[in-house]
Amino acid sequence: FLPDTVAKLGLEPERLKQLNPRLVTCSISGYGRTGPLADMPGYDLAIQASSGLMSITGEPDGEPMKVGVAISDILTGLYAATSLLAGLFAREQGRTASGFDLALADCTLAALVNVAQSSLLTGRSPRRFGNAHPQIVPYESFPTADGHVVLAVGADRQWERFCLAVGQVEWSSDPRFRTNPDRVAHRDELSGLLRPLMQSRTTADWLQLLESAEVPHARIATVDEAAATPQSQFREMVQTLEDEAGRPLSLLGSPIHWSDRTAPKPTPPPDLGRHTDAILRDWLHYEDEHLARLREAGVIA
Repeated sequence: FLPDTVAKLGLEPERLKQLNPRLVTCSISGYGRTGPLADMPGYDLAIQASSGLMSITGEPDGEPMKVGVAISDILTGLYAATSLLAGLFAREQGRTASGFDLALADCTLAALVNVAQSSLLTGRSPRRFGNAHPQIVPYESFPTADGHVVLAVGADRQWERFCLAVGQVEWSSDPRFRTNPDRVAHRDELSGLLRPLMQSRTTADWLQLLESAEVPHARIATVDEAAATPQSQFREMVQTLEDEAGRPLSLLGSPIHWSDRTAPKPTPPPDLGRHTDAILRDWLHYEDEHLARLREAGVIA
């Protein structure tokens, strides 16, 4: 919603604080409640474009690309949850209840971390690297004989182990590739050597070899494959339950795991209006007659 929409609904933070000074509030908008773009609507795709995220996403010589999910929305929601928890904690410490003003644009720009900071320090506009990393080499995906594997060599020691495992020990002492700064400087030359090498074996062969050599790696999986892995199943990242009609339903589980207790099981999504009466009775102490009038007027389902 735009800021004036919130005001029309009577939900602006200032009014809510008057109603209940203990409230901790958080406003989320495209560009924030202040500044020259405060009245501009914010949509995830537009924010990914205007924040610089799309400019660094995609193949080096290809079109700018958005992330495959509404990442600006998701990031801002996480920042909002963190802000509200901080506000609640501060309130319990005797501080005045807080209000937060979060913008999709701010949160997305902040999430560009090392790429944005590098641009600020050097004055140069970052370029796209595809699946490669701007400051670590080799740290990217490679086609294999039958799929794709990500090779994530984050340390020189891992590079030495990789070279030994693939029978190219001389690469680890080659002055072009000996250290990570050397490999970054000679990225294209090293990629030219690695790509035919990676395509010479199957994905399964690479997974076995890289695991035995203790070199970080991963097969590029589809979403359904990722959800079905033994690890995801063990961590209960997919939960199967029944809806209120008794039909089986699979849902994504919570990534938050308690270390000292069992997390509560998710409940199936309720039918429309399933808990309306209970909530209005318990929270607002509405009588049955009042509920009946609201339902007859079409206010509640």
